[in-house]
Amino acid sequence: GFLFASLSQEFRFASLSQGFRFSSLSQGFGFASLSQGFRFSSLSQRFGFASLSQAFKFASLS
Repeated sequence: GFLFASLSQEFRFASLSQGFRFSSLSQGFGFASLSQGFRFSSLSQRFGFASLSQAFKFASLS
């Protein structure tokens, strides 16, 4: 009985640590997608700024 209790506690601790590992892993994915979103927004802003400056250049040229 005591052996079974300590064994079930080990299983509980193992599943609990796996839960923490999964949550930290999913948070890592969330952070990665968030940083990719920031990278994508800054990249699209850069493209927007480039096309805007090209439009100004075209307007001043014409």
